[in-house]
Amino acid sequence: MSVGELSRGLGLTTVTIRHHLEGLMDNEIVAEPSRRPHRGPGRPELTYALTPKAVESLPRNYHELCSCLVEALSEALTPEQVSEVMQRAGRRLGESQGLGPKARLQRRMQRANAFLESRGYYPEASSDSARLTLLHCPYREVAEGWPIVCQFDRALLEGLLATRVEIVGRIVENEPACTVEIHPEGF
Repeated sequence: MSVGELSRGLGLTTVTIRHHLEGLMDNEIVAEPSRRPHRGPGRPELTYALTPKAVESLPRNYHELCSCLVEALSEALTPEQVSEVMQRAGRRLGESQGLGPKARLQRRMQRANAFLESRGYYPEASSDSARLTLLHCPYREVAEGWPIVCQFDRALLEGLLATRVEIVGRIVENEPACTVEIHPEGF
């Protein structure tokens, strides 16, 4: 947006707008201005935009979007079909990030832990790689209303680890963590 557009939209003078833009640029909230060609004669207009840092700090509403999507799927499909969709999506993501079945289980566990950590699950693996504890559920609010979402996580883990897993404890069932048993014998 230009200084003029901001001034009109906010009801502030252009001097005030420029003053605040300088502070926002100093704090890396607003990017340096770029030139927008002016229609007709005159100099190009300077426009300002948010930086990626600013965009990251804005509120997100993924919870509501995900809940609406799961609800729409549940209305349009049978429970078995919804489960199949969740598993397909989870497995696809897991397989795209995993090492595949030829890698040693320990390496697959390391890759899965790194991926899960980056997504906010806060995983802890047992020393024998037979159990994985997920201390946080990034989908908790959705899973509380739609437990079918847990099928996504199970399939995600199977895709990441290229082996069969079983969720034996769930945060949404008032457990302190989601607990996953890993069955290295495969699928």
